[in-house]
Amino acid sequence: MNIYERIMKAHRLPKPENGITVLSLFDGMSCGQIALNRAGIKVNKYYASEIDKPAITVTQHNYPNTIQ
Repeated sequence: MNIYERIMKAHRLPKPENGITVLSLFDGMSCGQIALNRAGIKVNKYYASEIDKPAITVTQHNYPNTIQ
């Protein structure tokens, strides 16, 4: 059982079937997506706000479905 599943079980929250929708402000190179993937959390849509062009390039390369 991963940390996400433990939290959901401890708080008796239903697991989202279709994934979650995320808004990441000051996204950088999408470390939030990395953490969510490692935690086993399915992401339905990931909205990111970032102004640094190199960071946006890295995000788009690694996570092309990110909505900037």
